[in-house]
Amino acid sequence: MGTKKKFTPEELKHLQANPYTLRVTADSISYTLAFKEAFWALSLQGYTGTAAFRKLGYNTEVLGFDKAHPAGGQIAGGLS
Repeated sequence: MGTKKKFTPEELKHLQANPYTLRVTADSISYTLAFKEAFWALSLQGYTGTAAFRKLGYNTEVLGFDKAHPAGGQIAGGLS
């Protein structure tokens, strides 16, 4: 498919302001352990990945499907 979306400077500023963001660059985002724990708890409550991201303060349109969707599997693996 096409190229991956890069975050704009304005998007970077908003993502950095979220307390659940560990680090963010134009190409990628990393989440805090607190985010991973909260995301996992929400998923156990029946939230979809997209709904959990939104509940935790992220704009899923900014993240894009290729960044938001795979994070669920990475989060589950990162809790051990």
